[in-house]
Amino acid sequence: MNEKIDITQSLPVLLRNAVIGFMVITIFACTTGNKQTEKVQQWTSHVIVITADKDYPNPYTDQDVWAWFVNENGDSLVRPAFGVREKACKIRFARPHKGQKWMWKSYSSVEDEELQNSGELFSVAYEGDNKLIEHGLLHMSPRERNIVYATGTSMLFVGDTHWPLPYRAPTEQAGIYAADRQKKDKTRRC
Repeated sequence: MNEKIDITQSLPVLLRNAVIGFMVITIFACTTGNKQTEKVQQWTSHVIVITADKDYPNPYTDQDVWAWFVNENGDSLVRPAFGVREKACKIRFARPHKGQKWMWKSYSSVEDEELQNSGELFSVAYEGDNKLIEHGLLHMSPRERNIVYATGTSMLFVGDTHWPLPYRAPTEQAGIYAADRQKKDKTRRC
Protein backbone atom coordinates (compact mmCIF):
# COMPACT_ATOMS: atom_id res chain seq x y z
CA MET A 1 0.00 0.00 0.00
CA ASN A 2 1.36 3.35 -0.99
CA GLU A 3 -0.69 5.94 0.82
CA LYS A 4 0.15 9.58 0.42
CA ILE A 5 0.45 11.59 3.60
CA ASP A 6 -1.21 14.98 3.48
CA ILE A 7 1.36 17.21 5.15
CA THR A 8 -1.13 20.06 5.41
CA GLN A 9 -2.99 18.06 8.06
CA SER A 10 0.22 17.71 10.08
CA LEU A 11 1.11 21.40 9.96
CA PRO A 12 -1.36 22.51 12.68
CA VAL A 13 0.02 19.87 15.05
CA LEU A 14 3.63 20.84 14.29
CA LEU A 15 2.81 24.52 14.68
CA ARG A 16 1.02 23.90 17.98
CA ASN A 17 3.97 21.88 19.33
CA ALA A 18 6.42 24.57 18.23
CA VAL A 19 4.35 27.29 19.94
CA ILE A 20 4.07 25.23 23.15
CA GLY A 21 7.82 24.56 23.13
CA PHE A 22 8.57 28.25 22.61
CA MET A 23 6.18 29.21 25.42
CA VAL A 24 7.75 26.71 27.83
CA ILE A 25 11.26 28.00 27.15
CA THR A 26 10.09 31.63 27.39
CA ILE A 27 8.28 31.03 30.68
CA PHE A 28 11.33 29.35 32.18
CA ALA A 29 13.64 32.06 30.88
CA CYS A 30 11.44 34.75 32.46
CA THR A 31 10.93 33.00 35.79
CA THR A 32 14.56 32.15 36.44
CA GLY A 33 15.46 35.85 36.51
CA ASN A 34 19.08 36.76 37.17
CA LYS A 35 19.95 33.63 39.12
CA GLN A 36 23.42 32.30 38.49
CA THR A 37 23.64 29.16 36.38
CA GLU A 38 25.23 26.33 38.36
CA LYS A 39 27.66 24.05 36.49
CA VAL A 40 27.16 20.36 37.23
CA GLN A 41 28.71 17.23 35.74
CA GLN A 42 26.58 15.14 33.41
CA TRP A 43 25.43 11.70 34.61
CA THR A 44 25.83 12.66 38.26
CA SER A 45 22.96 13.15 40.68
CA HIS A 46 22.56 16.81 41.54
CA VAL A 47 20.51 17.65 44.65
CA ILE A 48 18.38 20.78 44.85
CA VAL A 49 17.30 21.69 48.39
CA ILE A 50 14.14 23.74 48.81
CA THR A 51 13.23 25.13 52.23
CA ALA A 52 9.56 25.77 52.98
CA ASP A 53 8.23 28.86 54.71
CA LYS A 54 5.92 26.81 56.95
CA ASP A 55 6.50 23.82 59.23
CA TYR A 56 5.23 20.44 58.02
CA PRO A 57 5.30 17.83 60.83
CA ASN A 58 5.19 15.04 58.24
CA PRO A 59 6.56 16.44 54.97
CA TYR A 60 6.02 13.11 53.23
CA THR A 61 2.22 13.27 53.58
CA ASP A 62 1.50 16.95 54.27
CA GLN A 63 2.50 18.27 50.85
CA ASP A 64 3.61 17.23 47.38
CA VAL A 65 6.53 19.08 45.81
CA TRP A 66 7.93 18.49 42.34
CA ALA A 67 10.12 20.24 39.81
CA TRP A 68 9.74 20.56 36.08
CA PHE A 69 13.02 20.57 34.16
CA VAL A 70 13.34 21.75 30.55
CA ASN A 71 16.42 22.24 28.38
CA GLU A 72 17.12 24.53 25.44
CA ASN A 73 15.94 21.84 23.00
CA GLY A 74 12.52 21.68 24.65
CA ASP A 75 13.15 18.28 26.29
CA SER A 76 11.40 18.19 29.63
CA LEU A 77 10.87 15.94 32.60
CA VAL A 78 9.32 16.08 36.04
CA ARG A 79 11.05 14.94 39.22
CA PRO A 80 9.35 14.54 42.61
CA ALA A 81 10.80 16.01 45.78
CA PHE A 82 11.11 14.13 49.02
CA GLY A 83 10.91 15.57 52.52
CA VAL A 84 13.97 15.34 54.70
CA ARG A 85 12.81 17.35 57.71
CA GLU A 86 10.03 19.76 58.72
CA LYS A 87 10.92 22.59 56.33
CA ALA A 88 13.31 21.10 53.78
CA CYS A 89 12.82 18.86 50.80
CA LYS A 90 15.19 17.65 48.10
CA ILE A 91 14.91 17.06 44.37
CA ARG A 92 17.46 14.88 42.58
CA PHE A 93 18.24 15.33 38.90
CA ALA A 94 20.87 13.81 36.58
CA ARG A 95 21.68 15.44 33.26
CA PRO A 96 22.11 12.97 30.40
CA HIS A 97 24.08 15.22 28.01
CA LYS A 98 26.94 17.67 28.39
CA GLY A 99 26.77 21.23 27.12
CA GLN A 100 23.07 21.73 27.84
CA LYS A 101 21.38 24.37 29.92
CA TRP A 102 18.50 23.06 32.03
CA MET A 103 15.99 25.39 33.65
CA TRP A 104 13.83 24.15 36.51
CA LYS A 105 10.81 25.39 38.39
CA SER A 106 9.35 23.77 41.50
CA TYR A 107 5.68 23.52 42.40
CA SER A 108 3.76 22.32 45.44
CA SER A 109 0.30 21.12 46.39
CA VAL A 110 0.13 23.61 49.28
CA GLU A 111 0.21 27.39 49.51
CA ASP A 112 3.83 27.99 50.43
CA GLU A 113 5.71 30.61 48.45
CA GLU A 114 9.14 29.23 49.33
CA LEU A 115 8.30 25.89 47.70
CA GLN A 116 7.71 27.70 44.39
CA ASN A 117 11.32 28.09 43.30
CA SER A 118 13.39 28.09 40.11
CA GLY A 119 16.94 27.90 38.86
CA GLU A 120 19.31 26.94 36.07
CA LEU A 121 21.86 24.17 35.64
CA PHE A 122 24.49 23.80 32.94
CA SER A 123 25.82 20.30 32.32
CA VAL A 124 29.54 19.89 31.77
CA ALA A 125 31.49 16.74 30.89
CA TYR A 126 31.93 14.11 33.59
CA GLU A 127 35.44 14.27 35.07
CA GLY A 128 35.19 11.75 37.90
CA ASP A 129 36.62 8.26 38.21
CA ASN A 130 33.50 6.33 39.19
CA LYS A 131 33.57 3.21 37.01
CA LEU A 132 29.78 2.86 37.24
CA ILE A 133 29.07 6.20 35.56
CA GLU A 134 32.13 6.99 33.45
CA HIS A 135 30.26 5.70 30.37
CA GLY A 136 26.96 7.40 31.17
CA LEU A 137 23.53 6.46 32.41
CA LEU A 138 22.09 3.00 31.84
CA HIS A 139 19.27 2.12 29.47
CA MET A 140 18.07 -0.90 27.53
CA SER A 141 19.79 -1.78 24.25
CA PRO A 142 17.83 -1.17 21.01
CA ARG A 143 16.81 -4.85 20.89
CA GLU A 144 16.01 -4.78 24.64
CA ARG A 145 18.14 -7.84 25.34
CA ASN A 146 20.80 -6.28 27.54
CA ILE A 147 21.72 -3.15 29.46
CA VAL A 148 24.05 -0.57 27.89
CA TYR A 149 25.60 2.70 28.98
CA ALA A 150 24.93 6.01 27.20
CA THR A 151 28.13 5.45 25.19
CA GLY A 152 26.82 2.09 23.93
CA THR A 153 29.19 0.07 26.13
CA SER A 154 27.55 -3.12 27.43
CA MET A 155 27.03 -3.60 31.15
CA LEU A 156 26.91 -6.98 32.84
CA PHE A 157 24.31 -6.99 35.59
CA VAL A 158 24.18 -9.96 37.95
CA GLY A 159 21.62 -10.24 40.70
CA ASP A 160 20.37 -12.67 43.29
CA THR A 161 16.59 -12.60 43.56
CA HIS A 162 14.89 -13.79 46.73
CA TRP A 163 11.28 -12.93 45.85
CA PRO A 164 9.94 -16.54 45.87
CA LEU A 165 11.64 -17.36 49.20
CA PRO A 166 8.68 -16.50 51.49
CA TYR A 167 6.45 -18.88 49.50
CA ARG A 168 8.91 -21.76 49.61
CA ALA A 169 10.30 -21.64 53.13
CA PRO A 170 8.97 -20.96 56.61
CA THR A 171 9.94 -17.64 58.21
CA GLU A 172 12.63 -19.28 60.35
CA GLN A 173 14.36 -20.86 57.33
CA ALA A 174 14.08 -17.63 55.32
CA GLY A 175 15.85 -15.79 58.16
CA ILE A 176 18.63 -18.40 58.27
CA TYR A 177 19.08 -18.17 54.48
CA ALA A 178 19.16 -14.34 54.49
CA ALA A 179 21.67 -14.24 57.37
CA ASP A 180 23.91 -16.75 55.57
CA ARG A 181 23.79 -14.72 52.31
CA GLN A 182 24.64 -11.53 54.16
CA LYS A 183 27.50 -13.20 56.06
CA LYS A 184 28.94 -14.33 52.71
CA ASP A 185 28.59 -10.72 51.50
CA LYS A 186 26.12 -11.78 48.81
CA THR A 187 23.26 -9.60 49.97
CA ARG A 188 23.64 -5.85 50.04
CA ARG A 189 21.18 -3.55 51.69
CA CYS A 190 20.36 -0.36 49.86
